[in-house]
Amino acid sequence: MRMKLKLLLTAATIVGITAAAQAQEEEAVYSVNVVGFQKKELPDASQFDMYAAPFYTPGNTLIEIFGTNSLYGNNSAPLADRLRLWDPNQQIYINIGVAGNGRFYSQTADGNWVSPLDDVSEMPLFPYEGLWIASSSQAPSDRTMTFAGDVVMDEDILYPFHPGFHLIAYPFSSSIPLQEMAFEESGAAKNNSAPLADRIRVWDSDSQSYVNYGLAGNGTWYLQDADGNWVSPLVESTHVIQPGDSFFYFSQGSYTWEEENPYLLSVQE
Repeated sequence: MRMKLKLLLTAATIVGITAAAQAQEEEAVYSVNVVGFQKKELPDASQFDMYAAPFYTPGNTLIEIFGTNSLYGNNSAPLADRLRLWDPNQQIYINIGVAGNGRFYSQTADGNWVSPLDDVSEMPLFPYEGLWIASSSQAPSDRTMTFAGDVVMDEDILYPFHPGFHLIAYPFSSSIPLQEMAFEESGAAKNNSAPLADRIRVWDSDSQSYVNYGLAGNGTWYLQDADGNWVSPLVESTHVIQPGDSFFYFSQGSYTWEEENPYLLSVQE
């Protein structure tokens, strides 16, 4: 199955005239609301894929992002769609299942409901954070869902890396080549010795396996094998991060990733 992605940005300009302005100089008041919609395929039954929601929703909560009917819910934990978020501080997964009522509940590491039930539907998920979706063995085929919300209008996004793995996403509603992301400029560890370089692992949904890249001493991302060594001869990454994709980033040290908004000026104009 190949992921299909459709991105639509709609800018709605609303002109309002206040009563006070009418009484004085009939001065118009303008506001701009930019919203985004993104349709993505969900994994086939018993398969996995990595996602992100590059929009702001009220509270940025799971229930606001997914609603109660986008995923396959079941009161039997092993038969429900599952989300796996990542805790970068403890370097462990946060396991969540979708119950029959469409709400989100904590699961144990082996895929059972936490007892007593722990409703985490209000857990926040921000545009720079990624997650896994694991489809139930009973999930229907050819499923899609739509992420929607306000387009990220921040001038830049700051994310603090510390040593270890982080499950992250490009935080803006546009695609970007891996080579153009601002990791190196922000302070990423680059090294000609593959084990000493920062690394990225993206998920290939067709093969259900990782593709690995490392940041070499010249600031270029190169393909790595499954053991974390450079592929020989060197192969530059041509991977493009799409809106709604997430990936693992392994940081050798601590630094703050600063990614600037690529479309803010054009939207404001």
